[in-house]
Amino acid sequence: MMIKLKQHNLRPYQQICNAIKECQKVAYVSATGTGKTYVAAKYIEENKLIAKTLIIVPAVSIKETWQKLFPAIRITTYQNLKNIDLEKEKLIILDEMHHIPAPIWNRELMRLFDNYKGKIIGLTATEIRNLDDFLNVATKYFDRTIFGYTIDEAIKNNVLPTFEYICAYYKKFRITNKGKIPDNKKGIYNKLEKQLRIKENEYQIKNILAQNRGDKILAFSSTIKQIS
Repeated sequence: MMIKLKQHNLRPYQQICNAIKECQKVAYVSATGTGKTYVAAKYIEENKLIAKTLIIVPAVSIKETWQKLFPAIRITTYQNLKNIDLEKEKLIILDEMHHIPAPIWNRELMRLFDNYKGKIIGLTATEIRNLDDFLNVATKYFDRTIFGYTIDEAIKNNVLPTFEYICAYYKKFRITNKGKIPDNKKGIYNKLEKQLRIKENEYQIKNILAQNRGDKILAFSSTIKQIS
């Protein structure tokens, strides 16, 4: 197949091509939905690196996206990185690279950075890790950062459609430790719990989906447990 980039991706693609000639590790930061995967895939295709590239992903769903573009390309997960021989690869793609500092994966990724001699391209929409003292993953681990679009810029330039942002309530917000609440405060907590239950019912995911049939919906969750 021949990957054809959309107009808004031509500039960052050329910048990545120029940067990777001078640097070993290049980060590409652009909003979700702006085509980061296709930009990286174009570089792989144009440089005939399909057989010499390893793509590292955090989840099977992302692996499937890559396999639709390159069915035979080598793909592994961050969890399985310790079992992978990196010597034969000329290019490594770190998809969702903001996972690099994650405690359970960081040791193997540092081994990669210390010993790997080929090129590395990192992809993410969120290079800042808020819960890690606002660590900038791109600045810390990469030689150069190429920026595509922020969400605001993508919407303004009609790269992404406008959207309605809806917060959902989950059962975990219910008050479950009533036995520890002083008697003079239980009335307040009961009233709060009742309000939370009303909101939870109103903003349950299933109800939101039912109200928006036919629309495209992108759901963000902080943990797998929330959506299980």
